[in-house]
Amino acid sequence: MDSINRLLEVTPAELIVWATACAIFIAVAIYVVGLIRANPEKSEQDPSEMLSSYREMRSRGEISEEEYREIKTVLASHLQEKLDLPSRHGSNGSDDHQGK
Repeated sequence: MDSINRLLEVTPAELIVWATACAIFIAVAIYVVGLIRANPEKSEQDPSEMLSSYREMRSRGEISEEEYREIKTVLASHLQEKLDLPSRHGSNGSDDHQGK
């Protein structure tokens, strides 16, 4: 019962301190969540690593040769897209391919 009475007797200064502490905690939590969400690709496995994993599964007999070929085709296109992005961006407007 004393703790309930104590809560009701909170001074404005204590209220400000607790409100500030809560605001700081919420701000830090939002910052951390923002950092985690800003780098979603880091949590994804690289297509070449995935292909290696599927190759091992095929060798163990967990997937068939046909399934492996289908997966390989899809992952190869993803890997090609990933590899082409920097070269396409770098070649926009450049005259390197004209043999200067």
